[in-house]
Amino acid sequence: MYNKSLLIYFIFIITYVQIIYSYVLSYTYDNITDYDKYSKHIYIYDKNKVLKKSEVLKSEGDYNINYLCKNDICIPVSTDFLEEFAEIPDEKGNIKRYIIQSSYYHKKYDKKTYEGRSNCTSTNEQINNQSNENCYTSVLISFECNSDSQCITNKCIDGFCIFNKENPTEMCTYNYSFSIIFGGHSYMHCGREIGDICKRNKECSSYNCFKYKNNNICARPKRPSV
Repeated sequence: MYNKSLLIYFIFIITYVQIIYSYVLSYTYDNITDYDKYSKHIYIYDKNKVLKKSEVLKSEGDYNINYLCKNDICIPVSTDFLEEFAEIPDEKGNIKRYIIQSSYYHKKYDKKTYEGRSNCTSTNEQINNQSNENCYTSVLISFECNSDSQCITNKCIDGFCIFNKENPTEMCTYNYSFSIIFGGHSYMHCGREIGDICKRNKECSSYNCFKYKNNNICARPKRPSV
């Protein structure tokens, strides 16, 4: 009798776990484009937006846009928030996907992003004025790496894309500077991306090397006051 009850208990636990995990969809570097909303997590290649670094430096700046570069080939990205992945062509025009969320080794980020999505219409997303739990699916976006080549930094350690001193990721940022003598002016500058380790301002795309705890990191760019 005891063994039978124990068996029923284990069957219940296994069934419960299967039900819970049936509502979690997982996407990684390899299958991110299978997600129907993958465009929210990847900078999709657009040949009309790709510029050479020399063209970026001559372009009219925009405070809302940075340029992420690999081998002097650059794509526009958001100033405020980087998506998890990006598609960038190589020197031969082959489109390569990269994980672009990076960190320095002693300060690792969360490799997973969760979001919910509704599977119901407005007529059945609530039952008795309460949310219908069956309407929502948990979506797991993982930017864990398995090899150096998956990282835009070309450095994967313990599943994390790590900033690479030998081959720093380059970003071009539209910066603002002000002085009493010359007043305010804006300029495009290319260097290490925000969050990377630095020693001097000029090493950073933001031209702002900031002391943070035990490290100097490239901080956010300065902007004109509104």
